[in-house]
Amino acid sequence: MNMRRIFSKTWFQIIVAGTILGVVLILAEDYFSDDSKAYNGPVQAEKGKAFVTSIKLSEDIVDFGKSKEGDTLSREIIVTNSGNDPLFIYKSNGSCDCIAARANKELIAPGDTTLLMVYFDTKGRKGPQLRKIELTCNTDPAEVFITLKTDVE
Repeated sequence: MNMRRIFSKTWFQIIVAGTILGVVLILAEDYFSDDSKAYNGPVQAEKGKAFVTSIKLSEDIVDFGKSKEGDTLSREIIVTNSGNDPLFIYKSNGSCDCIAARANKELIAPGDTTLLMVYFDTKGRKGPQLRKIELTCNTDPAEVFITLKTDVE
């Protein structure tokens, strides 16, 4: 096929124009971006004024031992704000629908503690089980993981 015929096709011109526009927008992003803002999880904050703290868990691996199929296992985990700024747990996600965690949605002052309840529903599970809960907090890194283990009989 003749190159002149390809360049004269409307679809080809649209693809070339879109590619050029995309490259220009990507390169221009740095020029127009506001460097005084930093993304810190689900909130926008000014650099240097973002509250980033640290967290300490009473246990990050919860071993329930042996359990019976159909039981709902639970454990209280003590969460301590070990940093100098307020701690906030934005959300908690389980690695499957059989895992849940309930956290206090209020700020935790530096040095203070709160309770985090973790639940494991063994219904429909058999054998060794290993699941994770991900807590998203204003910490660095923002994700904190808790491992839940049990052997379902």
